[in-house]
Amino acid sequence: MLSDGAELIRGSFCPEHGGGLNAAAEYFNIPRIEWLDLSTGINPDAWLVPDIPAEVWQRLPEENDQLRAAAADYYSSPYLTPVAGSQQGIQFLPLLYQEQNNKRNPSVWVTAGSYSEHGIAWSEQGYRVRRVACDQINQLLRQQPVDVLVLVNPDNPSGYRWTKDQLLHWWKLLQSRGGWLIVDEAFMDCTPEHSLCSEMPKQGLFVLRSLGKFFGLAGIRSGFLFASADQCRRVEKLQGPWALNHPAQYLSEAALTDEDWINAQRQNLALASLRLAGMLEENLHHACEGTDLFQTLYFSDAEKLYLHLARTGILTRFLKPTSQSSVGIRFGLPGNEAEWSRLAQALASFGRES
Repeated sequence: MLSDGAELIRGSFCPEHGGGLNAAAEYFNIPRIEWLDLSTGINPDAWLVPDIPAEVWQRLPEENDQLRAAAADYYSSPYLTPVAGSQQGIQFLPLLYQEQNNKRNPSVWVTAGSYSEHGIAWSEQGYRVRRVACDQINQLLRQQPVDVLVLVNPDNPSGYRWTKDQLLHWWKLLQSRGGWLIVDEAFMDCTPEHSLCSEMPKQGLFVLRSLGKFFGLAGIRSGFLFASADQCRRVEKLQGPWALNHPAQYLSEAALTDEDWINAQRQNLALASLRLAGMLEENLHHACEGTDLFQTLYFSDAEKLYLHLARTGILTRFLKPTSQSSVGIRFGLPGNEAEWSRLAQALASFGRES
């Protein structure tokens, strides 16, 4: 166990997702501006935000058919409703299930170690949540009944992936029992051919998408929930008017239709992720897994590495151990050559100290 920083690892400084830069700056006494934040998995080469017309700021948002058309084209499905970031969809789904199902003590499965807000949302509504390992779902589904299965595909932070055929097979199994399959595709933009959006609509199947990661627009809180038409209408009623603010609508439509930028980013991010994986494996001598927006390693010295990097002003995401995994660390992508060099130097110095 580490004596220096152990309380930091266990406390609120290490949230169940990326971020916490202000707390890191205070704890390590390093000014915020001097940090390299690799903790979030957000594209560092974000879509360039244009000037926003004055009327967008001055008028309440209206029903935006152009945004829906842009999203339907980008995601290959019109069966969607805009939400204020996928987080809003995550919080609405337990309420939606509660409205439509009278089953006593329904069972909800969430993948262990994945984005924690899924389990939190269901637990806060009184549901019994079980966390299951990614590689055990297929076996467990054959043995035990489950009412709601929630997955992140590709998984965050492990990078674990399921094929479209596998997910549709599970959806059929769940649907035959009146169950739901919920798939969070926050990191799917680089591999759209694996998305379930194009399979919509299917009763009991829900897909969440966001502009936060690939487009680098986490701050505007813009996303989409894909579901059957009746479920989409119900979510819109739950949201009430003006759920997605006018600037977010304006920017989302523009970003989703910028095909040149989208195509270039898919190529650039794939290369950057390979570069990051190579750098990590060369310096740390452990295999890593991930997506085109992050790479993750699980190994015994993760706490030590996390603190070593933090003392140099590099923030990563520390992964607390679960019953299915050991401690780990997730790296987002550096944004320029100076940041790549800074990370390489920090990793090399860790190797010399170890």
